[in-house]
Amino acid sequence: MPRCLARPKPCSRRPAAPVTLSGYLRDAATGEALIGATVFVRSLGVGATADERGYYALAVPRGTHTFTFSPISATRPPSNSSR
Repeated sequence: MPRCLARPKPCSRRPAAPVTLSGYLRDAATGEALIGATVFVRSLGVGATADERGYYALAVPRGTHTFTFSPISATRPPSNSSR
């Protein structure tokens, strides 16, 4: 009796479309926009910077990711450049 072997069908699934994480970064105490603050996903090596309204948008693949939010200090020490 002949044997029939089932062959797997080629995978026709396309990669999942990325999703966009977006929002506004604001100071919790004052509500001011955190201009220049960053949102970063280390595992993917991608990030975004907040604009003058504190808005950012970042496209990432579907899944679970850890995001790092870093404000930029508004009080930077003055530059000691003597040229």
